[in-house]
Amino acid sequence: DILSDEASMVTGSIGLLPSASIGDSAPGLYEPIHGSAPDIAGQDKANPTATICNSTVIMSNILRTIIKTLKQSLKVRFFLR
Repeated sequence: DILSDEASMVTGSIGLLPSASIGDSAPGLYEPIHGSAPDIAGQDKANPTATICNSTVIMSNILRTIIKTLKQSLKVRFFLR
């Protein structure tokens, strides 16, 4: 997380890129790089680009999990025949 914050500062993209901290056993944490800027919430100053990008990352992870589960169930189904 620290490295992603530093890398975004170098490239000038703070608040524009999505970030995900995903573990093996717990749900992941998805947030814009460098937080969600609660100090400027409601002032029409924040750029929602990273938050919108995070939704695509979340959806791709959900779809990847669904596909993995379907593949496993199909293997079991055809193996039992």
